[in-house]
Amino acid sequence: MIATVVTKPRAAYFTQWAAQFFAAAELSRRGYMVSFPLGNAPLTDLQVTSPDGHSFPVEVKGLKSPNWWIVKRPIKGRERFYVFVLAPVSAPFSLPRYFILSGDRLSRIHEDDPKWPGMTWGKVLPFENCWDTLPE
Repeated sequence: MIATVVTKPRAAYFTQWAAQFFAAAELSRRGYMVSFPLGNAPLTDLQVTSPDGHSFPVEVKGLKSPNWWIVKRPIKGRERFYVFVLAPVSAPFSLPRYFILSGDRLSRIHEDDPKWPGMTWGKVLPFENCWDTLPE
């Protein structure tokens, strides 16, 4: 029996959860320990510990098609990493794509942008699979 993928429109809620689980699975596969902070409004999407024991927060942003991500301006001096995930909806299955930035790098990209709409597709492309951005 071949499984089919439901292609009905899905709410941003489902895309975000898929992105978080994809990111957590990939981080785990790479030797990081990952936990999901729970609650009504957690301060971070994932709390991650590197193979060498460095703990850090990760904010995950998910999309189902190439567009732009809404993301708040990072707080300067606060260690935070961002994983932008393209979690496409297509049959039979498309693999997610990952774009990894530090909070400092994200700030530098937009330091001259007073409107700060978020991250456009073109701005994240150079950071695809930049897993070495994360602490070891």
